[in-house]
Amino acid sequence: YINGFLSYNDNPLLLIDMKRRLFNEKLTPNEQTKVIVANWKNKKIGLIVEQITQVKEYPITDVAQSESSNGAAKTAYLMGTFQENDAITLHIDVDKLFSPEGEQEIEGLIEK
Repeated sequence: YINGFLSYNDNPLLLIDMKRRLFNEKLTPNEQTKVIVANWKNKKIGLIVEQITQVKEYPITDVAQSESSNGAAKTAYLMGTFQENDAITLHIDVDKLFSPEGEQEIEGLIEK
């Protein structure tokens, strides 16, 4: 899911393919593909997404907690979802997006 680097404010920005990270499918870039700059462990990373349909604030009271059938969280990074009409928005904790091994790899690449 690591896709390379991009120059951002004269610094290298590590790029993460979110489709590959979340769904194990390679993202095919097109004119709607975007990079979201996110704070991860007090560092900046770029999250490559297929498209951004809107930017919106949701009240924390509107979040539906993500739980599996046995009541345990499905993933550490998925905090919940917001549903509006037919659209579902994932509420992701970027700091918990990677395994410990993935974190070490990313930190090593950022430090280089």
